[in-house]
Amino acid sequence: MTPEHCAQAESILRPLLEPTRVVRGCLGFRVYRDLEDGSALLLAQEWASEGDLTRHVRGRDFQKVLAAIELASEPPDVEINDVACTRGMEFIEELSLAP
Repeated sequence: MTPEHCAQAESILRPLLEPTRVVRGCLGFRVYRDLEDGSALLLAQEWASEGDLTRHVRGRDFQKVLAAIELASEPPDVEINDVACTRGMEFIEELSLAP
């Protein structure tokens, strides 16, 4: 993505941040810029359920997300992770104590 396209994508995504974060089922909606490659963006979304994600993708605002993606100079990496279980530090401690 060129720096101009990156700035344009940010201007599309920035107004979506707060409104999306208050949508039922949204656990997180963030945009990151790569510190080493200032023309690379990461859009990270977290949803409580597949149904919540589906409603979001089918919604009007997601068309704006797609418009931002279209500005990419090469096909974006898209990953959808379905996490069955989330563990924290207690799991790392448990693993480190195991024989």
